[in-house]
Amino acid sequence: MDLARPYGIVIDGNFSQQVIPNDLRSKFDTAEVYLKGISEEMAHTIFTLKGAVRISELNLTPLKESVWNVKDFSQNIAALRKISGFAITRHDGPTYFHAN
Repeated sequence: MDLARPYGIVIDGNFSQQVIPNDLRSKFDTAEVYLKGISEEMAHTIFTLKGAVRISELNLTPLKESVWNVKDFSQNIAALRKISGFAITRHDGPTYFHAN
């Protein structure tokens, strides 16, 4: 897990708090995170060292795949050249790029 940021200790919740010595347990928080390739839709329990580990917002919400929308439109090259920057990939040829 790549969660010990900026520094610290992260323990997988599957090990339970029993792996943490009794005198150190008060130094750990419990968190529910989402992990790419492990638990993308269901939260996974971890124990983090208090005051050291900051969990990224990315890991606090389910990791669903992005849904992209495609919009088809027609425009001639002359009109597109008026835009400050654009890229055009033609089905039958090269990619054009223009930036003012």
